[in-house]
Amino acid sequence: MDRRQHPEGDLNGVVVPRITAATNYQVFIDTFDAPGVEYVAIPYDPDQQTVMTNFGLTGGCAKNETQPYNDGAFVGLHGIWTQCGPTQLAEWHQLVVSPPNNATTLVLQIQITSATELPVLQNILDSFNTGSGTAPVPTAPVPTAPVPTAAVPTAPLPTVPLATVPLPTVPLATGPVPTAPLPTTPTVQTAPLPTAPVPTAPVPTVAGSAPAVPAGFVPLVDDTQSITIAVPNTWLDIDTSPFVGDQGGQAPRIEAATNIQSFNDTFDAPGALLIELPFDAASEAFVNENGLDAGLCASTVTEPFTNGRFTGHVGRFTGCGSTGTAEWHIMLVSPADQSASYLLIVQITSPAELPVLTTVANSFGPVGQGGAVVPTGVPVPPTTIALATIPTPATAPGG
Repeated sequence: MDRRQHPEGDLNGVVVPRITAATNYQVFIDTFDAPGVEYVAIPYDPDQQTVMTNFGLTGGCAKNETQPYNDGAFVGLHGIWTQCGPTQLAEWHQLVVSPPNNATTLVLQIQITSATELPVLQNILDSFNTGSGTAPVPTAPVPTAPVPTAAVPTAPLPTVPLATVPLPTVPLATGPVPTAPLPTTPTVQTAPLPTAPVPTAPVPTVAGSAPAVPAGFVPLVDDTQSITIAVPNTWLDIDTSPFVGDQGGQAPRIEAATNIQSFNDTFDAPGALLIELPFDAASEAFVNENGLDAGLCASTVTEPFTNGRFTGHVGRFTGCGSTGTAEWHIMLVSPADQSASYLLIVQITSPAELPVLTTVANSFGPVGQGGAVVPTGVPVPPTTIALATIPTPATAPGG
């Protein structure tokens, strides 16, 4: 690991507090192929947008957006660059923030190479802070390093080692997660679901040698014993009855949330919906047709998805709801044998729940492969039941 945690001189010889860490610092600086972080403290600058522009990327990513940032300790801007590099899997994030006393301006740059590193990104965002000591700060702006000739991020900026202050988190149990990135959400906003009775406690899993789930999560199995998914043990509003289409067709379904009605109608409750459908090769078209209505979220993107078990497409809607912190994700994926397609919708109410999104999105699948085992003798119904077209809801989330 290439790691530096001492002040470095800028081009004018002024010492600047900085922390940098990467798997390979030079690769991190010059390409999108190595994850890393650079954190610098510069003299207070009230024009945060100019700082964001001066130190932000100049190319290499298909999408970028800037969102307000406020974690209770620092306030400023969060720049998000996605679909970066030749694989379009990398992400580059930049915070430009200041504490309430405006003592300094902090610039934090983080690069990840794929969605599997989203928990790393979140841990860094949860840990950065200012120290209690007096660190020397430059009296002139810190110049950026020369921009590489390839489509890559600008040189990371200097930073100072800081004490960690945990950011406010939602009351959700978070376990280790790979991509989350796929963190909780309302149901298909473009497809209202039947109002079947909902149990008030988690549905027990089928007995068997089920793989372990992270602490704070429980595995659920639908009523037909066909599909399974792991959700936080605080999501007590659960429905495992079959999904019924408008022409009477049925399909295995699991829906869980802190409050299913609020999950379906607003951006205020985290939750997830999993439905097993007949195989559909047009996953991108399905995601685009069944995503949220335009204007409900600040940003939306549809991307290819694969995790080694399933392949398809995922639609990511960010900056949602009245707070602008909620996210809503919809994916349609299928296994290599094309035996079925799986519709998964997850909603989270803030970035603090990204690890939850990741765990939920990596836990679903057929019973016996996703997180539980069907006992011998329990019949499993076929998954190729024709379903009616999902209707458009009368109300949109957040409305």
